[in-house]
Amino acid sequence: MKTLSILILIVLTGCTSQEPPEVFEFDGLDNVQVFPSEASLDTLLLTKDKTFGDTEDVLFASMGMFTVDDSGRVYIADVGWGSRSLHVFNPDGSYLKKIAGEGRGPAEFLSLSNLQYHSGRILFYDSQLQRIMIYSTTSLKPIKTVLTDSQKWQDMEVFQGNAPMNTIWNRVLQLLRLLSYHQV
Repeated sequence: MKTLSILILIVLTGCTSQEPPEVFEFDGLDNVQVFPSEASLDTLLLTKDKTFGDTEDVLFASMGMFTVDDSGRVYIADVGWGSRSLHVFNPDGSYLKKIAGEGRGPAEFLSLSNLQYHSGRILFYDSQLQRIMIYSTTSLKPIKTVLTDSQKWQDMEVFQGNAPMNTIWNRVLQLLRLLSYHQV
């Protein structure tokens, strides 16, 4: 009986059909290279395209976030203590300039997070000074500073009559959506 059960299990397992794997066509794509089926499937080839980072003009203490604008310029934050700054590189990898540095004044910051590009602007959040810095990608100069300190928002008409928000980020997002910037 045991032998018969094993024999039936082997027959049933051997009779199950497996569908062939799906084949994807990549013809005509510029950024995909198709290798012949004889190529090893466990090999990944990486090719260096461009290098961004330390140059004769800038030495990063601690490279942080980065973003890329529509023209291909790369914005890289140096978040190292004593050397915090935001640098711009041309699409070919050459260094262009520093557009922001460490400090409490205009176009300066004490912490940099959430670096992003949006509609011709570079935005980042300074949690220590509680503000969002907005730069033009055309002029590479600051456009606006948006306060995110909820204590300073009490007199802003943007929020009068609205129910209280749960988090400061909800307020920041609402402020940006309304495009009612309070300039410092």
